[in-house]
Amino acid sequence: MGFHNGLNVVSDSLIFSFDAGNVKCTDSDDEVTSMRDGAIVSHSSRGDRGITGAGTTASFSFPTDTGAVKTIDLGITGRNSDTDATNFDNRLDLDDDILFADEDAWSCEFWAKPRSNAVITFNSLAGRGATSPWIIWQMSGSNQWYPRFRDNDGDYRDSGTTTVAGNLDWHQVVFSMTTGRVLTFYVDGVQTGNTVTIADSALRINRLMAGYSSGTSRYNFMGSMLCARIYSKTLSAAEILQNFNATRGRVGIWNMK
Repeated sequence: MGFHNGLNVVSDSLIFSFDAGNVKCTDSDDEVTSMRDGAIVSHSSRGDRGITGAGTTASFSFPTDTGAVKTIDLGITGRNSDTDATNFDNRLDLDDDILFADEDAWSCEFWAKPRSNAVITFNSLAGRGATSPWIIWQMSGSNQWYPRFRDNDGDYRDSGTTTVAGNLDWHQVVFSMTTGRVLTFYVDGVQTGNTVTIADSALRINRLMAGYSSGTSRYNFMGSMLCARIYSKTLSAAEILQNFNATRGRVGIWNMK
């Protein structure tokens, strides 16, 4: 029997939803090239947006030994070709972009877990195959990490000196932007560190578990992802906590906040 705590994921303004455990995203044969749109509402006129695997797709897997019933792992073993990785190009490509203009409200939520041998470096959650904008899980030590955002001007934005323990555990990480260009970071349903105000809040996403690209550098996500949710609004603290409590049981987090 699956875990259910009586809470539902926030659906208002949800424009994109990838869930490795949802049959709307992966078919019975786990064919990456046949992933389908699992969102309640589509962000464009297309009713069946596809997600296509790129790179060494033979190394993609849907493990069940990560603490969740089913997740996706792109098999990334190094950040670029200089580290002898043969799969640094692995990613999930969206068939059409998710685009927010400067001063639009948006929120991006991810549930992810780096693997035990992940390199202590940048891990991409989403981006567009350029140096910015870029949504990052920044590993900063053997057991420390923090959410980080590289804005459209190429400036890194984060929650200050606040780091999060449990670098190799499952976490919910949320980036929530207001129409006033104020960005707030949340981890496991709770705000972490300070808000930041940026000069250009435009966001374009066409890759998941990837996004940065400069020469041979890729910085894709070394580990597993359960789901990614994108909203065309600023999620409130209460809504982010609701999503945390609605999902946490799927990755073995039993303490309600």
